[in-house]
Amino acid sequence: MIAAYAEKLGLPDFLDGLVVGEYRDPDPPAGWVVADVKAASLNPHDTWTLKGQVGYPFEPPVVLGCDGAGLSPDGKDVVFYPVIPTPNGGLRMLTDGVDGTCAPKVAVPAENLVPKPANLSFEEAAGLGTAWLTAYRMLFTKAQLKPGERVLIEAWPHGASRKSDERDLVIVDAETADAFQTFFDAEWERLCASHPRNFDREAVADWLKSELARLPSARTDRA
Repeated sequence: MIAAYAEKLGLPDFLDGLVVGEYRDPDPPAGWVVADVKAASLNPHDTWTLKGQVGYPFEPPVVLGCDGAGLSPDGKDVVFYPVIPTPNGGLRMLTDGVDGTCAPKVAVPAENLVPKPANLSFEEAAGLGTAWLTAYRMLFTKAQLKPGERVLIEAWPHGASRKSDERDLVIVDAETADAFQTFFDAEWERLCASHPRNFDREAVADWLKSELARLPSARTDRA
């Protein structure tokens, strides 16, 4: 099969380690299955793999791609859960010595096949895994969010950051907590227009305080 894989890690130009070409077919161990990949998405983790910045030591080659969506062996639409058990009982990501999703087929533990939301295309669903896990961990592992608590989500007006804020809202709503969202409006755009990386921090702080004052309650449990 044709795959995008890391042949070498940690080269001076890390992209020199990237190869798109013939690669061996998946050979799953017991308890794993081979699924058809319909769409895959890129993640910073793929860059770290090529750079040799890995949390789980392994020898290349390895197929890139932490995230993806496709078809289970019985033809069901699925998302690939990207966290894989290690032989010693730990955890690692797809691409950490386990071939990832940048190929027509991927081998994963059977329990890592998660039903794809029916309202999402394969391309949309391919971006769920790592991003949503990051948001979930931030809310419930780090922030220890509990049902009934209030969450403040500071939102950007557009682009990927806006999408991540909408993702956080969905997760919070599913866990029956209250979420309040602020949007960086025309005033924010004006404050940042002259030099986005060196804006007037006091002016931004004043603007944020005015936004917080608009919330139904001055108290939020998490932000």
